[in-house]
Amino acid sequence: MYLKSFVFLCMASWMVSAQQSFSGIVRFQEGRELRPLEGVNIYWFGTTIGTTTNEEGHFSIPFSEDTNQLVFSYIGFVTDTLIIRSDEVIQHLMRPKNEDDLDEVVVSKRRKSIQKSYFETQNIVTVSSDELLKAA
Repeated sequence: MYLKSFVFLCMASWMVSAQQSFSGIVRFQEGRELRPLEGVNIYWFGTTIGTTTNEEGHFSIPFSEDTNQLVFSYIGFVTDTLIIRSDEVIQHLMRPKNEDDLDEVVVSKRRKSIQKSYFETQNIVTVSSDELLKAA
């Protein structure tokens, strides 16, 4: 009986250690300070495994056996792909995009209203960078 319990505990601990995850923090530079960046999309390239950073810039993502490329994506910042070789804590610095790289902005508005039935409409407007500069 004790032998079966011991084998079960060994197998359970092996299974937990096999489900490795990576963690880290994402920041951006504001002046001379590094600040945490909330809401950064982090995913394994070519998979559906992903997560986002919390308000302190921290994240944790399960290991993927399909790829070793971890993608960091956030609006207004350069999308980066890192090659992961070990299970060390990742510290990543997001770089802002060059303002000249912005060609157009898509503004999406979604409105829900209730009358006798439920209606859901979606309006999409495309604004060029020239129009944005005129408005500023």
